[in-house]
Amino acid sequence: MKEVIKNLREQLFLLRRMIELLDELIGDLRQSSSGDGVISTVHSIESVMPELSKADVRLQEFLEATNVDSISAYIDRQADSVESSVARRLMAQVGALQPKVQRKLITASMLLVNSKKFIDFNLNVMSRASVGPTYGKSAMTTARSERSIFNANV
Repeated sequence: MKEVIKNLREQLFLLRRMIELLDELIGDLRQSSSGDGVISTVHSIESVMPELSKADVRLQEFLEATNVDSISAYIDRQADSVESSVARRLMAQVGALQPKVQRKLITASMLLVNSKKFIDFNLNVMSRASVGPTYGKSAMTTARSERSIFNANV
């Protein structure tokens, strides 16, 4: 039971840290279009993600070694004790934080997409990229002949 509690505490700590970092990233993306602070925050997120994955792998390996399908089933098999109640509480906290992390990841990814679109727009403005009309008489005129297909006599 001590290994389960240790693992759940580690996951809880990492999930809380991930939420802090994602909040920081979201704030950076909302505050600045230049991306100030984004790189350092992303590097921090990149260091937390593998640790979270490793903790989950260790928990899955423990469950396989004890021939149990889930952590809740393992806790239910244990006698009622302080450790089992701590494990249940930690499991509930981890379960509550996982959807929060998922929502924040979705928000951050949407902001990143919008930032990319904003950068693309600004690059087009700076390069003075222009788009010609797609339909109409001026769209049918070729550059070489200055003749429109609408002027042809059939």
